[in-house]
Amino acid sequence: MFNTRLKQELAALREDLSSLLQVKESLENEMLCLTLNAEGRVEWANANFLQELVYPLSEIVGRAIEDLVPAHVRQDEFQLRFKHALARGEHFAGTVRLLRGNGKEAWLRSIVQPVRNSQGHLKHFSMFSSDLTRTIESSREHDNLITALMRSTALIEFDLDGHVLTANDRFLSSMGYSLAQIQGKHHRMFCEPQEYNSPEYQQFWKRLNAGEYVAARFKRVDSHGRLVWLEATYNPVRGRQRATVQSGQVRHGDHRSGQPRAGGGRRRQHCLQHLPANRRQRPARHHGGDPGRGSDA
Repeated sequence: MFNTRLKQELAALREDLSSLLQVKESLENEMLCLTLNAEGRVEWANANFLQELVYPLSEIVGRAIEDLVPAHVRQDEFQLRFKHALARGEHFAGTVRLLRGNGKEAWLRSIVQPVRNSQGHLKHFSMFSSDLTRTIESSREHDNLITALMRSTALIEFDLDGHVLTANDRFLSSMGYSLAQIQGKHHRMFCEPQEYNSPEYQQFWKRLNAGEYVAARFKRVDSHGRLVWLEATYNPVRGRQRATVQSGQVRHGDHRSGQPRAGGGRRRQHCLQHLPANRRQRPARHHGGDPGRGSDA
């Protein structure tokens, strides 16, 4: 009876071990893996790690992981959390930045797990990572593009009820306002009464709330009461409950005719831009939007 129970327990332990080894093998096949000793020195790295970080195994075995961290980020919050977790023998999950063998930086999303023996003494750390570098670089490029567009584009944001949230300097200077003068005010302050009292104006905001974006030439009024023609797009932004307006060209119109002034009007050119919209679809046609037909859409 005693031997039977031991055999059953042994079989159960073997089954558990087999399951754990399958998980470990799967992780090592898919991820960048390191084993660090209790002092934080590299004991082993898998082929994925060596390939992505451009090192031969012989070059990193025995080196402290801290040696692979770029000097300029060693006081970064996440790097310090990583360092302190190793020093205390604790679990860590977060971003780790390491130098590749070619001198370039790698951003790794990492999980570091301390492994202890049956007496509770720390044996080593297992580190499993995925490379986020391309994602981080793409995000930075996107941020740089948005920054460039913010500098070159007249831009204003409204909530979906039509109240101004913010506007950039380009828009404010074009329309002759400060941000304090328009923030919280309704979009109709930029429109003539016959427009904002029209059924078309109400439908315009219903379309934005439904997720459509609208691109056209719009007749607006600046702080001095002058007519301003904006070639612009209204883009509902998913998840932020707001509409972003980008103006490509700004022309001040003639008070008498309501048309853009030929040649002498102020005109601002910039690069073609696209910001995230609620839905990607063809811009709705804005009937009568051309000032040549006298519409004030």
